[in-house]
Amino acid sequence: PGAPMTEVRAQVLAFPEGVFPGATHHLVRAELTARRPRRLHGHAFHELLWVQNGRVRHHLPDRREDLTEGDLIFLRPGDVHGLQGRGAAAMVVSLSIRDSAIAALGAHHPTLAGTGFWSEAADPPRHHLDMRRMAEVNHAALRLERAPRDALALEAFLLPLMAEIAQAPADV
Repeated sequence: PGAPMTEVRAQVLAFPEGVFPGATHHLVRAELTARRPRRLHGHAFHELLWVQNGRVRHHLPDRREDLTEGDLIFLRPGDVHGLQGRGAAAMVVSLSIRDSAIAALGAHHPTLAGTGFWSEAADPPRHHLDMRRMAEVNHAALRLERAPRDALALEAFLLPLMAEIAQAPADV
């Protein structure tokens, strides 16, 4: 029961096209159960995932890691994972983003190369936000939910976050 999940084939989730046709992104909040995921899944899009509340177990093909409030995960197409709540009220926020929006942002800001979605690391890149920064991201996410689901609103949300991560000193 405590062994890492290994999965050769995983379900690949498509961008939620039917919800908002033509949207560049889609944001949802989800409370996680303590049930272990039956299988891992991948995405045919990019996903920014953060722990809003509680603790989360992040299952990867070769291991698992525990996430706490403020942990951000940058999932790229091809990354495979699963989520499990650990304790009461484990909640994540998931921002699904079209590949074309990430490609355009990376082309417009080449200094993002190697950071977050543009990382070439084998595992999904992970970053931790302190409580103050987490409150700012959650406030920005509320604005994003109320805004049009277009590239401008998405960039207004992502750029401050990505600039902070890309410009952080390497030894922090």
